[in-house]
Amino acid sequence: MRALGVLALAMWTAPAWASPPGPVQRTEALLTALQAEDGREVVLTRFVDRESMVNAVVEPLRPRLTTQQYQRTRQVFWQLVQVLVCPDLLTGAQWRVLTPPKSSTEVSVLARKIHEDWQSELTFRWQQGGDQWRVVDVAFDGASLVADYRNQLARILDREGANALVRKLEQRATEERRKRGGPAP
Repeated sequence: MRALGVLALAMWTAPAWASPPGPVQRTEALLTALQAEDGREVVLTRFVDRESMVNAVVEPLRPRLTTQQYQRTRQVFWQLVQVLVCPDLLTGAQWRVLTPPKSSTEVSVLARKIHEDWQSELTFRWQQGGDQWRVVDVAFDGASLVADYRNQLARILDREGANALVRKLEQRATEERRKRGGPAP
């Protein structure tokens, strides 16, 4: 029942006179969806802008990759993102949206698991696409997922070449899938 409510909020279509939910409301819906049984899939399909996120990481590498390497890097990076969207990240956590937002497109959430002595600030960077706001980056305690992976992949490409980049990215996705039980490629 809860998942239906989350899905309804995620798919909300505003009347012509009302504005659609903004980043704060979408963040709250995303966090609720993430904790549902099918949370990973709902978050990835309803909240994340796949193309923007993948392009921000992989596009700068394109001139140094063959077409096949470029396509495979895009594919495997998205597989890795699918695994990293981990529903148990916030399971049992108390969270609250920090207000005011850092900007009109960045919404920070303070997540805390008291029994584990764990606290983290997640910042969702949103971009409007059509009539919906979609996540294009997530920062964990200020460290951008997009910037971090773009830098890591560029370093591997510089030091070890394109074939090693694809191989290491595939290995990382496989390791994370084993650890976190993510979707099969």
